[in-house]
Formats: sequence, C-alpha cells, structure tokens
Amino acid sequence: MKRWITFDLDGTLLQNPFDGAVFPEISSRIKALGFSADEVMAAIYAEHESRMAANRAVDAYDWDEIVNGCMRSKQIPLSFDITALVIKYAHRPHISLLEEQIPAVLEQLVSRGFSLAVVTNGFHKYQYPVMEALGISTYFERVITPEQVGCAKPDTRIWDAIFREGELVAHVGDRIDHDVCAANGLGAVSVMIARTIPETLKRLRPEQRPFDRSFQEYCREKWKSETGMAPPADFTSRCLPDMVIGSIAELLDLKIVR
Repeated sequence: MKRWITFDLDGTLLQNPFDGAVFPEISSRIKALGFSADEVMAAIYAEHESRMAANRAVDAYDWDEIVNGCMRSKQIPLSFDITALVIKYAHRPHISLLEEQIPAVLEQLVSRGFSLAVVTNGFHKYQYPVMEALGISTYFERVITPEQVGCAKPDTRIWDAIFREGELVAHVGDRIDHDVCAANGLGAVSVMIARTIPETLKRLRPEQRPFDRSFQEYCREKWKSETGMAPPADFTSRCLPDMVIGSIAELLDLKIVR
C-alpha cells in the first residue's frame, strides 16, 4: 500500500507566472486599446472571488473562461489563451522554486519509500508546464487538479484518488483554509510551511511550534486574510497545523518521514 505525502504548489513549492507576467501582459494589451486596465483587472479578480463565494470553486480557477468572459462582457476586442501565456513565461525569472533544495528534498522522500502527489487548485494545464520547467514534475506520481475531479480545496474529496491507492501520511501547504484545515479533516498530519517564522519559533521543534501563542495569533490573522471571515469557534482544534516548518528541508527531520 502506498504511503502518500501530498503538496500544495503555489506558495509552497513554487512561484507561478500569473502575477508577475501573465496578468501584466493581459493588462498591457487592454490598456493599449484605450480601456482602463485597472478596472478590467479588478473585474477579473472580482469574478474569481464571486465564484468562490458561490461555492463554484472549480469554475473559480478557470482563468481562460474568466478572462475571456470579462472581455466579452466589457466588449473589449481581445481574446487570450491563458495556457499559451503560462507556457510563454514558464522560465526564469517569471517562475521559480521557492527554495533551491526542493528537488533534493523530494528525491529524498521518494528514496525513503513515499509516493508524492500534488493537490492544487490550479488547473493542470496551468500548473504542469511550470512544474516541468522547474524540474520537479518527475518526483510526483500524481498531479490532482480541480477540473479532473470536479472539486477544489478545501473540499476533501479532492484527495479521494489518494485514498483509493493507499494511506495519506501528510499534506504540506502554506494556507490555513485550503491546506491545514483540509488535512486535519482527513486525519492526516497537517504540515504548514511558514518561511517567515521568527527565530524564537525556529528554536522549537516543528511539532511544538503550533502551541506558541504568537504563532496561533499569526494563524488567526492569516485565516482572516485568506477567507475574509473571523476565525471559527473551534479554530484551535480544527485550523491549527500539527507541525510547522520554516524550510522544506525540515521535512526530512520529521518523525513521520523517518
């Protein structure tokens, strides 16, 4: 039976080209036709948020449909192939690994007998070219995305294929709502990566860090930022990670992977 460790992508392993290159090109082309790029881009982001609020999480990440729908609604004579733009910018400096040692860590986990998978809310056609360009696609047996399975994080059904093939040991991610809460709900070890933790927290073991009051307050503020809502009454039990790592390399020292 496979022992799975799953990973989020954006903010956890890599930086994609959307904010730094894809959306700026869209904005530039809109502006070149004399339209208000700020207004149009705000409408694009608002449509994403509207779909999320309406529990249309899969549709919320279909950037081809969102962007081109906005062009039609505002009668802007442009169309965009978002996948082609991602591929166009799938090279440095527009994309990057968030830590140099990520490939080495993934290779070590595989050598220790773990099966690795990506569980991301980005569509496969947007995510895989970036993974491939950064040299990490070969470490993952599965790349699970919303349009493939009909749901998106934090809906735990996105992990169903993982459970059909083995045990979910841990999920690693940077978000409270999409990653930590989902992993906790699945009964897996939730590993939150927080690269900006202070030195006082770094002196603690990863499993001790979630009990630090300052870290818990940080998590509450992060939740508000991610969701726009106040933390739920059961935040401490449902939304705090089991372990906190400041660097991907710390994964190799966790008891769950040794």
